[in-house]
Amino acid sequence: SSVLEPDVARTLYGRLAAIAEGHLGDDARAVEAYTRAIEQAGDDEAALAALDRLYTKLQAWPELGGILERRVAAAMDPAARSELLVRVGALKQQQFGDLAGAFRAFSEVLDRDPTEQRAVTALEALLEDDALAADVVEVLEPVYRETGATEKIAALYDVRIGLAETDGERVRFLQDQAQVLETELGDATRALDALRRAFEMDPRDEQLASDLERLAPLADGGWASLRGLIEQVLEAGGEDFDGMLVRDLNLRAARWYRDALGDLAAAEARYRGAIAADQDASEAHEQLVEL
Repeated sequence: SSVLEPDVARTLYGRLAAIAEGHLGDDARAVEAYTRAIEQAGDDEAALAALDRLYTKLQAWPELGGILERRVAAAMDPAARSELLVRVGALKQQQFGDLAGAFRAFSEVLDRDPTEQRAVTALEALLEDDALAADVVEVLEPVYRETGATEKIAALYDVRIGLAETDGERVRFLQDQAQVLETELGDATRALDALRRAFEMDPRDEQLASDLERLAPLADGGWASLRGLIEQVLEAGGEDFDGMLVRDLNLRAARWYRDALGDLAAAEARYRGAIAADQDASEAHEQLVEL
């Protein structure tokens, strides 16, 4: 009957394919037979798996890609679907250069299983692609949090900083990175370094300066790493800085040299810099007298 015809076609072409592949070593004829079986009977997992195997053997990548997509669409088991998607992603990434397609495949895998290391590794490689990096970061951060990869969470901020278009964005990302380094990794030294970089971009931010002073005693060589920072900022700012900002920065640096570094000569130089910016800087005058 007509109801049986697809089954008959599947069986007959399946036998022909098995003979061609197993006894004759004719992979091309086997591919043709499995293809005819699918044409006559519709997508059949056994036939699709056989074509998957043959196209992989023949390195027929475009044809393999089509078969894998059909197997993904037909897969009912989530684990089997993820396994197929890993292969789809790898094929798109390595053979077709379709990085966006690879990103979609690997992202779906990680949405189901954040521990799938092949997908994680593949997405990490996609961080090198500027067009995809921002999206990759958004996928990887929850994966890293789920798996406790806090060091990698901190490293993602380097990618964000590199992609940022304004100093304001870079400062915010550096502050966020410093918080992860300090509170989640207990690394005051690297947190201080991140805040130092942020302060170089925005020396007007009082909170940044306060956080530098809070972390410096906790970091290895913390105060020493801040030596010359404000001089560097003042030189870079030049005429863009008004007199009050120059005064305040000099006063802050003077306190660092006097109280934390014990360098009175450097403190004196900064107090004199404050007076040069504002003749009425009473703190600078008083401290010069004491020095």
